[in-house]
Formats: sequence, C-alpha cells, structure tokens
Amino acid sequence: MDHRAPLEWLLTEYTQTAEDWRTRDRYKQEKFMGSVFVFSAAGFLLSEAVPTLAGRPWGCLAMAGVFVTLAFYTFVMLFSVTKDQTFRNGSELLMRSLAAEIERITRDDEGTPVSAILARLHAAHQIDIPKNYYAFPRRIKPTRQSGLLPKVGLGEPITERLTKLHTAQWLSWFYVLLLVGFVALAVFFTVRGLSYGLGGPG
Repeated sequence: MDHRAPLEWLLTEYTQTAEDWRTRDRYKQEKFMGSVFVFSAAGFLLSEAVPTLAGRPWGCLAMAGVFVTLAFYTFVMLFSVTKDQTFRNGSELLMRSLAAEIERITRDDEGTPVSAILARLHAAHQIDIPKNYYAFPRRIKPTRQSGLLPKVGLGEPITERLTKLHTAQWLSWFYVLLLVGFVALAVFFTVRGLSYGLGGPG
C-alpha cells in the first residue's frame, strides 16, 4: 500500500495545526503585554489623581467609574485569553492525534517505530524526552546528568518544578484577581462618594 499520499496530508495538517497553535499563543502574549501597558498607565494616572479626587463626592464617583472601566477591560481580556487558550489546547490535541497517525505509518529503513528511535536518542544524548512526546510545544529538556539543566540559583529540584508550571493558568488567575480587585475598588469609591452626599459641596 502506498502511504505517501496520506502521509503528505498528515504532515501538511500537522504543520498547519502547529501554526494555529503558535498564533493563539502569540495572541495571548500580545494581549498580556497590552494589558501590562494599560494597567501601568492607569496605575500612574490614579496615583496622581487619588490625593485630589478621593476627598470629594464627584471625585470618588469618577474614581469608581475608572475602576468599572478597568474591570470591564479586564473581563474582556480574561474572556479573550480563555478563548485563545481553549482553541490552542484544541490544536494541541489535534496535533497529538496527527502525530500518532504519522508514527503509525512512518518507519525508518529498518522498520523501527519512531518511539524506539526516541528511546535511543534519550539514552545516547541525555535528553529528557517526556512520555507525552507529542504535546506541543515540545517540552524537551536536558537530563541532570547532562549538566545543562539551569539552576537559576534555586537548586535542581525547584528548577524542575518550575518547568512543569503552566503559564496559562497563572495568566488566567492574574486577570481574575485584577477583576475582583477592580470591582471591589469600584464599589468602595461608589459607597464613599455617596456617603459624602451628592448634594453637598464638592
């Protein structure tokens, strides 16, 4: 049976799906950097405005409006990043399936499965190849014996734990905590502004 046609299709789909994965991942990074800029600018402006506005009814309500706007922006970012992460994970699952099919129909000259070739690479070159080899991006790292595992001043066990953390989860919690904080501040300044009495001097 001639496997060249399905193999060519599988390789094309794998390449395109990998590009989809990279695009979604790049979207998340760009949105995060944009959020950092927005929050930094807002923090600077608020640090200048709070001393002047916090003691006046209309000032407190204006501050509440700013925090409502920031909360809405954060919610939109959380929703958008969650969508990107969901679609990125979908691409990753598709890539695993495609790669498994590629491995099934692909053999080297001796008819050796790809998994056996990876095992030889692991043994010969001190490469720590994960069991889920087809996860994307490839989470391939040097073994401890290679001497190339970075220690970042924390020691090997902690470094190994850090490499297993999923950045996307921390990013989602970042937006969730900011959203809760902005909503709380909006409520605080609304209550404070109303407590002054809207009819009073401001």
